[in-house]
Amino acid sequence: MTRWIGLGLLAALLGAALTWGYLQFQAKGSFTVMAVPLVNEPTGPPPKLVADEMSYDFGQMDQEKQAAHTFEIGNAGPGDLTLKIMRTSCGCTSVRLNDLTWNPKSGAPPEDVVRLAPNEKASLEMSWNSELRSGPFSTSAQLITNDPDQAVAKFVVSGQIAPVVELTSRQINIRTTRSDERTIERFRIYSRVMDDLELAGVDSSNPLIHATFTRLAEPEQTMEGARIAYEVIVEITPGLPQGPIHAQLTLHTNCEGHTEIMVPVVGRITGDVLVTPSEDLDFKIVSVSSGATLKLFIKVRGEEPFEVRIGRLQIPDSLRDSLQIDLVPLEKGKNRYQLTAQLARGAPGGPFKGVLELNTTHPRDSVVRIPIRGNVIQ
Repeated sequence: MTRWIGLGLLAALLGAALTWGYLQFQAKGSFTVMAVPLVNEPTGPPPKLVADEMSYDFGQMDQEKQAAHTFEIGNAGPGDLTLKIMRTSCGCTSVRLNDLTWNPKSGAPPEDVVRLAPNEKASLEMSWNSELRSGPFSTSAQLITNDPDQAVAKFVVSGQIAPVVELTSRQINIRTTRSDERTIERFRIYSRVMDDLELAGVDSSNPLIHATFTRLAEPEQTMEGARIAYEVIVEITPGLPQGPIHAQLTLHTNCEGHTEIMVPVVGRITGDVLVTPSEDLDFKIVSVSSGATLKLFIKVRGEEPFEVRIGRLQIPDSLRDSLQIDLVPLEKGKNRYQLTAQLARGAPGGPFKGVLELNTTHPRDSVVRIPIRGNVIQ
C-alpha cells in the first residue's frame, strides 16, 4: 500500500513539473538554457606564453604613412603552446603570425593555429596605417592561446600622429550656386613641424574653378602651434553647367611625401532649368531579367519658349545598346518636357555610372548635366 502511495506522489510531482515547464514555454516561447563555456581541459603539462614586450611606443609619425613592429613570443612552459589570431582593434591594422597573415578588410581571421613546442618562439608582426588621423594613436592585436593563465594575449602599439602638412578642410563643399553666380570659398594649408613649407602652386581640373593663394603673416591664427600657413582662395566663375560639381585641386608643395595634395571640390549648380522629381537617373538595383524605366520632368523657367534636346550621353560602351533615352515636349511652347530612360532586359551586369547632357537654347543654362548610376544583378 505504501509503495503505491509513493509511486502516486512521484507521478504527481512529475506531472506538476511538466505542467509548469509547458506553461513557461507558452509564456516565453522558449526554454532558458544556462550557457556554460566550453573549456579545453589540459591533457598534459601546461604551456606558458612569454614575450619580451607586449606594448610598443613608436613615438611620432606622419599622416598617411605605413609602419610595422614585430613582437617575439615564446613558450616557457613544459607543454605545447597554441596561438590563433583573434582580432585587431582597428581596420587600419593587419597582422602576420609566423606564416599566417590577416587583414581585417579581407574577412574573418584564419582558423589555422601556430603551435610552439617548449622553448620555441614565434613572431607577431603588426602593420598599421596612420591614415588622416591626428594626435594620440593606439591599435592592438589579440591572440587566443591555450595558456591557462592567459587565454587571450593582447599586443598594443601606440604613439602620436603629427602631420607634417595639414589642411583646415580636406574637401571643398560649394553651396548650391546658380550657373550665373560667382562663388568664393577659402581654406588653409599649414605646418606645425616645418618652418620652410612652400606652396608652389595650385592646379584645377576645371578651367572655370580657379585657385590663388597667399602666405599668412601670423600662421598661429590658423591653428595653435602652426609655424607657417597659406590661405587658398577658390573661385567658382559663372558658366558651369547645371548639375553636380566634381572637380579636384592639386596643391604642389616642397614637403617630401606630400609634394602633391589632392583636394576634391564638390557641390551643385542650379539655374532656370528644373529637373524633377529627382536631379539624377538612379536605377538603384536592377534585375537583369526585368530591366527598368525611369522618368524625369524638365521645365525651363520663363515666358519665352526655349528648346531642350538630348546632347552627349557619357556611359560605358557596354551599356550603349541597353540604355535608351527619349525626350518629348509635354505642351508645345510651354517649356515642359518628359525624359524617359529605359534600361533593357539583359543589360550587362555590375555597377555603372555615367552622365547625360541636355542642351538648351537658354542664354545662361545651355547645358544641364544629369548623373546616371545603377547596378544590374542576376
